[in-house]
Amino acid sequence: MKRSRRINSAIRDWNDIQFALVVAGAGSFHVAASRLGVHETTISRRVQALERELGAKLFVRHAHGMALTPAGESLVARARAMEDAATVLRHDIGSFDAKLSGVVRLTVPEGIGAYWLTPALFEFHKRCPDIALEVTTTVQRIDLLESNVDVSITIDRPKEPRLVVQRVGVAHYHLVCSAKYVQQHGEPLTVKDLEDHKLITVALYGSADHLKWWNERVEKSGRPAFLTNSPNLYLAAIREGFGIGMLPTFYWLFAPDLIALSLQPDCQADIWLAFHETSRQSARVRAVTDFLKSRFSQDRFRWFV
Repeated sequence: MKRSRRINSAIRDWNDIQFALVVAGAGSFHVAASRLGVHETTISRRVQALERELGAKLFVRHAHGMALTPAGESLVARARAMEDAATVLRHDIGSFDAKLSGVVRLTVPEGIGAYWLTPALFEFHKRCPDIALEVTTTVQRIDLLESNVDVSITIDRPKEPRLVVQRVGVAHYHLVCSAKYVQQHGEPLTVKDLEDHKLITVALYGSADHLKWWNERVEKSGRPAFLTNSPNLYLAAIREGFGIGMLPTFYWLFAPDLIALSLQPDCQADIWLAFHETSRQSARVRAVTDFLKSRFSQDRFRWFV
């Protein structure tokens, strides 16, 4: 009888399952705590409470962290299936409105968001004025499966198997400076010449593998003449003549005053559009993704080739 009561009872706190899922994905309590912004002991306590409630061990400790037991693997598989079902329900309910109304949440790197996405979305807004758009910028990859974000534009290819991921373009990078800078310092014609020039950069470039060439040049030059975490301030600093910078080609339409140097490195990054596979069942999310894919294709030879 006791066994029957335990099987038929509901789990008291579903947040404990979310803690277990994060540990399963992170591989350790320490990494999971860092991702969630809580103390490691909190993670351990919540997982242990879930294990006591289920009457089963979910994780075992090994040399490099925590590994799932067979019971833990079963829990993770079932919990993720429930997440999918909840996502389908959310999108199904949201898609009942034939007028294409509701909220669609997007994330995008700041540069693409300011200089390409926002002008493009204004055209979408004119077509579908009842769809509210919430856009956030980030330099970090967003987990669409664990957030309320519907659509992500990123230069890091998402690897989650339940996402629909499409390569929509390529961002090429050019060395640029202002006419004021060239008048005062001249133009470098070789890589060696760069060592005698002022280079400026933006913080997010430092962690970008596709900009290794540029980061090596900046490091070799010593301290940058100007360093910021804002792409908008970075563009302003290049225009003011602080030094030579590097920008993707989609900036050209909004910064035609800048000079593209004849010395050009081979730096580029793929651009990815990602959304949850269940979003296909949401009319409003499907409208946004279809529009974005069309605009990326339309602008490919202008900015994204």
